[in-house]
Amino acid sequence: MSQKKGEIQIRKIVETDFKMVRDIEQLLHDEGRKQIWPFSFQSYWEIYNPNVSFVAELNGAVVGFVFGKIVKPERKKSIFMRLHTGEPSSLHDWVGWVDMIGIHPEHHQKGIGRILMEAFYQECKLHNAVMRTVVYDSDERFKSFLTSMDFKESNVVIYERG
Repeated sequence: MSQKKGEIQIRKIVETDFKMVRDIEQLLHDEGRKQIWPFSFQSYWEIYNPNVSFVAELNGAVVGFVFGKIVKPERKKSIFMRLHTGEPSSLHDWVGWVDMIGIHPEHHQKGIGRILMEAFYQECKLHNAVMRTVVYDSDERFKSFLTSMDFKESNVVIYERG
């Protein structure tokens, strides 16, 4: 899949992109961004080998990425399989989990995240998958971004005891 918007091109990741993705990831950590994944892009890639992975290029340089997987849900009758209606017609056989997204700090507010998320969404639609992600409750910026992309907050809250 390749899309263009102005000078921005979205394409599937290739191994030669890994260094640029690691560099962007490091810049995001330096900004103090909270990551859902407690390990590096390289570790994530080696463990999960995500099957939906795109990069954004601007003038030939990688300036953003989105990674995730389209998977069968662990339990077919899971509460997570009901979108927000609770109706059986809203069940999906697949879930597209956005695991990591990052945009180079110099390129924030240029629409790159939106284009990457739309590419991921189109891949989900091809597989009849509902698109989901996990976000820290305190991450107001990312929650606002997701809301602007028509994501709806789930009614499920996770509690833990350590």
